[in-house]
Amino acid sequence: MRFSSVNSPAIYEALHVPRGSNDSSRNLSLLMRLARVAETDRHEAGGEELLDGIINRNILRSLLTTLHHRDLATTRHSRRTALLAVALAEHLGWEGRSLKLLEVAALLHDIGKIGVPDHILFKPSRLSADELELIALHYNIGLDVLQACRVDRTVLEIVGQAQARYGGGDPLK
Repeated sequence: MRFSSVNSPAIYEALHVPRGSNDSSRNLSLLMRLARVAETDRHEAGGEELLDGIINRNILRSLLTTLHHRDLATTRHSRRTALLAVALAEHLGWEGRSLKLLEVAALLHDIGKIGVPDHILFKPSRLSADELELIALHYNIGLDVLQACRVDRTVLEIVGQAQARYGGGDPLK
């Protein structure tokens, strides 16, 4: 099956954002366009290839690939987080769909970092208070993206809990 997104300008633009680009609104706009392209492909496929009803597999793959191209360190962190979370949950007796929900949430908990400007995300020195506030916004960006991708509500709640722990407040309210 051939999808319209294969040659989509949105995918090309998102994967070729120049390092050092500080235009976070442009980056967020590109990310939202990617979500819409993925949604279009889902409809063209005639249904959803869902991962246990949690997220479309192709959307998950697209989000993780985009994160990988944006920030390899965050991708590695997300994978380690997912491995540790699943191992701990298995030790506690979790199984089946609950494990998958946790794994997907852990993999995508930092997807909003795609919208953080490079000069902040890759800053080698200590972040200022204003920069820390911008970093905290990545959870809201991530939730916006995940909602646009129609991710299971439980994943949104788990990611939202990470935000509440990190930045305070409840982004889902």
